[in-house]
Amino acid sequence: NEVMSIEEDYGPDAELEVYRDGLVKYRDEQQMIAAIEPRKEIGLFRLDAEAFQKTLKPNPVKCLEKLQRYIPEMAMDRIHRLLGELKEANEKLGTLPSNVEEFVHFTTYLGKLAGTDGKDAAASSGSPDGAREEGDDTRVGDGEGEAVISLQAMESRQEDVGDIMDLVKEFNIKTSTKQRTSFMELSQALGSLRNQIEFSQGNTEANINRFIKELGQEIPVMLDCVTKGFDKLRDHKLSDESLASSKEGRQEVLETLEHIDQHVAATIVDAQRINDYQEALKIEVTPFEKVDELKVLCGSVARLWKSLEEWEQTSEQWLQWRFGLVDVDKISKEVAVYQKVAMQSTKQLETNAVAAKFTAKVTAFKNTLPV
Repeated sequence: NEVMSIEEDYGPDAELEVYRDGLVKYRDEQQMIAAIEPRKEIGLFRLDAEAFQKTLKPNPVKCLEKLQRYIPEMAMDRIHRLLGELKEANEKLGTLPSNVEEFVHFTTYLGKLAGTDGKDAAASSGSPDGAREEGDDTRVGDGEGEAVISLQAMESRQEDVGDIMDLVKEFNIKTSTKQRTSFMELSQALGSLRNQIEFSQGNTEANINRFIKELGQEIPVMLDCVTKGFDKLRDHKLSDESLASSKEGRQEVLETLEHIDQHVAATIVDAQRINDYQEALKIEVTPFEKVDELKVLCGSVARLWKSLEEWEQTSEQWLQWRFGLVDVDKISKEVAVYQKVAMQSTKQLETNAVAAKFTAKVTAFKNTLPV
């Protein structure tokens, strides 16, 4: 008992029976010490145990007092944390969605909180089970990277707190009015969350068709962005041989391509977002083949002009090298890489004169290399 430590011997992660065993142990020790007779006649001798009794008595008393203080404090800590999580969940469910994005995030969160993820009509298709945290906080992602503690896990934790409070009653451990009131608030908060979940599920079912329709209206807008992307890639600059012949011209085209790439990237993200929402709402996912075609075409044109600019700079450096310092093997390997890009560009961009010119440049240079 001299070295008894609440943190090491008990602590917040200990099983309930560990606390019970501790309370029984120190209570029994206290009773055993109290039962020792202060003075006892043994034959010709008189045993004086009073001093011995006074030495032993404080140890189990202090240990019992420590444990009796700690157990209600531990329960309060658990109650406060759980109340905070219940409040946060109630607040999130109290804010009803006003657009498709909010609706999908709302129903994803609701599904994971209620434990109906993957089953609810509008629940997300994400993993139904998440990492298991301290104190049986079953957490699952809500689709935005944030952990969601399920109602079932909260109920389990409330039961754990209830078991602790039963232990407090069993051993007549003193608790404050605030501690007792907080436990009652916990039960009320859980009941409120259950009601809020039930209401939110009904609201979701009533409004899902409205948001499906709203999502459908976004598809033509996105497809219009795809058409604009193809129009941008038909710009005559992108196949202008005169621009390809000067550094200034190539830089002008590369700047244009950077803006086009930003437009295409935003379109790809938007198409993926619509597909993700369709999947989350459990409706047919629209295949956007044109988006994939746009992505490939944009990548091919950008690769052509970037490779052409790199080629012009690199080949110019090679031509300035002294003949005796030329590393033919190294140059041959690099030329082979550029030739591969040029041939791919010619195949993918059949009507682009710059691709044909790039291929001719690389081939002509390759033929000048010494064997």
